[in-house]
Amino acid sequence: ILIAGISNSQTLLLPGADLKSAQKISVNQTYTFVQGPKGYGKLQEFRINPNKSPYIFKEERNSAWFIIDIPYRGTFTFDLIPHDANNDYDWMLFKSVPDLDKLIINDLAKPLRSNNARNNKSTLSKTGLNASSRTPFIKPGPGDNYSVPLEAEAGTALYLVVDNIYGGKGFDLSLNLSQDFGNRTVLLEGT
Repeated sequence: ILIAGISNSQTLLLPGADLKSAQKISVNQTYTFVQGPKGYGKLQEFRINPNKSPYIFKEERNSAWFIIDIPYRGTFTFDLIPHDANNDYDWMLFKSVPDLDKLIINDLAKPLRSNNARNNKSTLSKTGLNASSRTPFIKPGPGDNYSVPLEAEAGTALYLVVDNIYGGKGFDLSLNLSQDFGNRTVLLEGT
């Protein structure tokens, strides 16, 4: 079976501001959010970071939650592009597991990837996952705005939480999953 990467674009308002109200989004799609997140919803999942982990938000300020189903095995990347380069978006990516909300509240959830680097206006403050990075976790302060891609397994789901530290304008979110065929050979015939 050959699954081609088809990319569509959708314009949406804000997604859910809590894990329980995460908006479902799909791979190989681009989404435009015309407003930036304001506040953290009904529940502040990430309060002041008690362990001062550089991989977890210092605290959740202006957040948006997404859930992403992974339909096939492959390399997952994404780009988050703020509509204003002055906006500083941080993010964390978690595997969907039972009671993730409780693990987060009890400071027991570890992200698969995260990026808390200061925004870089020279790159229009873009952030996400791409092959140019060599590090899965980027701590606060100056640093790489991209983290290393994720090798994702078919049938899993991921939670992505983005946090605009100071608030501000909307953003574009472009998700890509490149299929991993492993050692299989694919034969295409026809005109």
